[in-house]
Amino acid sequence: MVLKAVLPVLILALAGGIAFSIVKTAPQPERHPKPRQPRLVETIEIDVTKQILTIEAWGQVQPVHQITLRSQVNGKIIAVNPELVPGGRFSSQETILRLEPADYVLAVRQRQSDLAKARVALLLEEGNQVVAKQEFDLLGATINEQEKSLVLRLPQLSAMKADVDAAAAALQSAKLALARTVIKAPFEATVVRYQVDLGTYVTTTSDLVTIAGTKEYWVELAVPMAQLRWITIPRTPDEPGSSVKLFQENVWGKEKFRTGRVVRLLTDLEPNGRMARLLVAIHDPLNLEEQHARLPRVLLGSYLRAEIQGQELARLAKVDRRWIHDQDTVWLMNTDNTLAIRQVTIAYRGQHEVFISEGLETGDRLVVTDISAPTDGMPIRLNDSRFDTPVTPHGT
Repeated sequence: MVLKAVLPVLILALAGGIAFSIVKTAPQPERHPKPRQPRLVETIEIDVTKQILTIEAWGQVQPVHQITLRSQVNGKIIAVNPELVPGGRFSSQETILRLEPADYVLAVRQRQSDLAKARVALLLEEGNQVVAKQEFDLLGATINEQEKSLVLRLPQLSAMKADVDAAAAALQSAKLALARTVIKAPFEATVVRYQVDLGTYVTTTSDLVTIAGTKEYWVELAVPMAQLRWITIPRTPDEPGSSVKLFQENVWGKEKFRTGRVVRLLTDLEPNGRMARLLVAIHDPLNLEEQHARLPRVLLGSYLRAEIQGQELARLAKVDRRWIHDQDTVWLMNTDNTLAIRQVTIAYRGQHEVFISEGLETGDRLVVTDISAPTDGMPIRLNDSRFDTPVTPHGT
């Protein structure tokens, strides 16, 4: 009975041992590391060539000439040019205002009368001179020069001549005052604001109208000091400065622009950002000349974006700023389809692109795909669906 009870247990134990032995002695499969999948990337081909630097800046439009006219005589305004409104325009020497001239006309007539009297008195005195000389010659007296001068009435003659000169000057002054009753524009100008109107009595301390010249406006640009070396700043009025494109995309649209030239570097820095200040001249900003009729108008106070044409450099690669990584490095695709992280030398940094002087060669494949954890030598492969499709940097 005992044997019957133990026998099945022995058989099960023996079978378990055999099974365990088979499992332990069975050959184990070799474990191989999972191959690293190449990252899918896109690239563009680098072209190292001559490049003209473009320096971007912002600035506000201001007048070259802006003055407030005052009357040089007192009087009531009796006539006003219809263009005397904000934004009105005047040509050079065009009449803006007229003052009541009656008092000044009378003054001119009075001074004309005074001059006529002075000339008559001089004429009479010259006649007296002739008589005095004849009498002196008849007497034949010997006297000194001072006495002779008195006998010949030379002091009276000098006084009469002085009276004529004074009367002529007084007449000229009266005519000048009369002419000043007409207020004219000293140059081609637009009205910024006016403070008087028809019937206003004005004095020599009264502000009449503020005008700004229309032949040329200035844009004052703030530029980093380090970028001045790329800009041509004229040293004489005849020397041309760097050309400038001026944009106001939100008003004119993206395709339209005005052109100007750098004319001057101001001698003090911009107070807030400590940047250099350049003046750029825009000719005919209001399009008054026929050849500029289709260009956008530039208004005083406008805030414009400027692209200053800098110097041409011999060997530069132009690269979008998005593709410059930490510590001025770029990602390149090696010929063996691995990633190369290369440091470059940047000659100039623009708002959207940088110009690289060292570290890149023509034909290098620049990786333009974002990689989350790039390592030097990691496998990469091209996106076949977009192979050799150029990715254009901003501003090109």
